[in-house]
Amino acid sequence: MVHRQNHTDTSHAVSVVQWFPHDTGIFTTTSGDRYLKIWDTNDLLVVEKFKFKNPIYTHVMSTGTSHTLTAVGGGECKITLCDLVSGASSHVLEGHSKPVMALAWSTACEHVLASGSQDNSVVLWDIRKANGPLTKLDQHNGSRASSDPSVTVAHGGSVNGLCFSPDGLHLVSFGTDDRLRLWDAVTGKNTLVHQTPISFLLSFSNSNLLFLNQKVNYGRVFNTLPKQNCPLAFSPLSSTLHPIICIPVGGEVLMFHLTTGKKVKSLSGHFGKVHSLAVHPVEQELYSGGTDANILCWMPPPPRKPSLDRARRSNATGAVYEDAWSSDEDNDDDGRH
Repeated sequence: MVHRQNHTDTSHAVSVVQWFPHDTGIFTTTSGDRYLKIWDTNDLLVVEKFKFKNPIYTHVMSTGTSHTLTAVGGGECKITLCDLVSGASSHVLEGHSKPVMALAWSTACEHVLASGSQDNSVVLWDIRKANGPLTKLDQHNGSRASSDPSVTVAHGGSVNGLCFSPDGLHLVSFGTDDRLRLWDAVTGKNTLVHQTPISFLLSFSNSNLLFLNQKVNYGRVFNTLPKQNCPLAFSPLSSTLHPIICIPVGGEVLMFHLTTGKKVKSLSGHFGKVHSLAVHPVEQELYSGGTDANILCWMPPPPRKPSLDRARRSNATGAVYEDAWSSDEDNDDDGRH
């Protein structure tokens, strides 16, 4: 049941805050009081709220223009789509057997939604279809198909982190099995396979194409937020040669190249666990919030002035693009502000 009521504040710990993608006059929150609340930014008042029976772990607003739906996941083992315009529940997506911990709207198709659950599964949905999910992702790509549901899941633990790449071609999932996985969002295949490497085709905003034919393995990444949604964030495609995925791990933020799995950098500065991340949509700026009540802004150090000889070589051979996030470890300025 969804209730339309007015309220002025929240008396419980807030789990997720999101700006309305098309208008900063509205933002949404979910918290321990089991409400999704829509706020008027100017008046700082709740203008609408949706009541749920069980705890809410996450919610995510669509960036699409054809609908104004917000997906809500929590302890009800289903996903509720709330329409911010009508103030009503659009419909419910059922397919998980345990609480939903993570949600992400596709950045390529505004009708596609991904969900992760405590049942170890990642499910892709087309919200226009009422006959169930598009697909359930399989970490073994069907090579160990079985009637045993534990074999055909996406992770060996709960899935509490999901994020689509900026171009929408790939989906990253994070689980309490301490594994970070990269999926082909079109085929639903896991890009780390033990038989034949999978080819990738990534398009960038400058229209350059990068072809890769390799396995992607991020190694073991410890999941330090096992009982809540773990935020993942991408760098903008225009800011780096390789897309970078940012993950909070303890008091640090780890940064990995999306397509190579290489660890770029560890950002240290918090005195408690990092539990929130946000990336500037254009600039190379990363914001992190922690249990130490601090919000830190991270930026790459300014480029060093090249020597005369280096400048001549650069002019002769063409400048080599270097990822600004990958600054030298001995650099005194770690980019934290």
